[in-house]
Amino acid sequence: MASVVGLCASIGAGQSVYDLRQRPKFATGDLITAACKRTSRISCAGSDNGRGYLVVTTTDSAEKQLISDVDKNGQVTSFTQHIDSARMRYTLKASGRPVTRTDINLGDVSFRAARRRNRFVADTTSVSSCVHSELNAPQLWLVKRLMRDRAIFHAFRAPDMVVMPSKPVPSGHSWRPPPDAIARWARSFALLRGVGIEGATGSFQLSAVKGRWATVKGSVTFGCRFRSMPARAKAEMSARIDTATGCWTRQSVKIELAVRSGENLLRLETTCHSEAVYQACKANGLNDSPKTLHSLGWKPSGETQTGRYQNRALGVSLSVPGNYKRKNGAKPGSVLFTAGDGRNISLSAKIPAVPVDLGMLTDAALRKLHESVPDYRLIRRERMSLPGDVPASLLTASGKGGTVIIFTIVAVDGPRIVSVTAAAFTGNTRQVDELKRIATSLCLFEPDLNVIP
Repeated sequence: MASVVGLCASIGAGQSVYDLRQRPKFATGDLITAACKRTSRISCAGSDNGRGYLVVTTTDSAEKQLISDVDKNGQVTSFTQHIDSARMRYTLKASGRPVTRTDINLGDVSFRAARRRNRFVADTTSVSSCVHSELNAPQLWLVKRLMRDRAIFHAFRAPDMVVMPSKPVPSGHSWRPPPDAIARWARSFALLRGVGIEGATGSFQLSAVKGRWATVKGSVTFGCRFRSMPARAKAEMSARIDTATGCWTRQSVKIELAVRSGENLLRLETTCHSEAVYQACKANGLNDSPKTLHSLGWKPSGETQTGRYQNRALGVSLSVPGNYKRKNGAKPGSVLFTAGDGRNISLSAKIPAVPVDLGMLTDAALRKLHESVPDYRLIRRERMSLPGDVPASLLTASGKGGTVIIFTIVAVDGPRIVSVTAAAFTGNTRQVDELKRIATSLCLFEPDLNVIP
């Protein structure tokens, strides 16, 4: 169970001081229950054809975390995350278009997370559920977001320690962490990873202590580079700490990022709020009664494999032989590979203005292929899954009077759609087999927003 030594100490008969860097100690079987809410807003306004857009994503979840293992110091090294319920609402409003709203609901999903240095990483192979025997595309997207955002131990976040004072402080005390500490703390949030933080400054305060509850607030600002453009960012944090155990029982973080390119202004805002209740209950499990458990896990998507073409901005990789020449496509988010003998591969990824499902995307791809390829004739349409259980369709067809064979894969990964088309002359079986292998080697991973041109 968490240490009850506490954060509070007194110096003689003077004012009580509190050690905000003290780490609570836990034991295997301890349980954390939490309620979490995350809201993200992305807006763009400017002069490009008078267009703008606003995307708002809100996720609510009720969760439990069962501690699986601790080190010799009582620090958590692994836990099982159980999502009792989760709901995501995705809304989009673009200039000249009506509001689009998508609701995604999820219940009873579990996964394991293990500590790597100061952060926890979710194990994608461990996903399971007593309710869902399979996940549709929107639910899979929500699970991935929860695994990315919720692989956080709610009762204590180690990255927060770098901005806490190095010695015990009294209530009302303020301090200014050094710039490198602020940068390390900011980079612990997904929106600010890899943005090249510079000129960080800010202050924190132990603003109040009431009974056993201490409240810490802080605000920082800094410059950074986002999508290779200069940006300004601001982050605000408020936390409630149990002085008897050292557990962080409430935390709210708001991050604002503003990027200006010419007359266009892009704003990104993320607000995360969580409330956790610690129980030294020595729980034997997360379910009251045995239930049928469905395995929903998947292996990592292979984005770090060598010998593959990788595009960090698009979040895609493809096994393309070295004899193919690469160039950017005519449209943003597209890449073209050619072998010089008629073989070619096109790859594209984007987030459409209106979200689509796999059936809609496949039908739209077929209409476009019929319009752009002479004598296009569909031979076979198959459902498949890319690594990471990303739903996709494989289209096999002929074209140009039957002289070429064409393989097309379209996939939906949350709001993002990805397609790859490979074509070769029909008479060369070896080349046809090679093109199919290349097309079906498509892997998707999280795009790196910082490298988007």
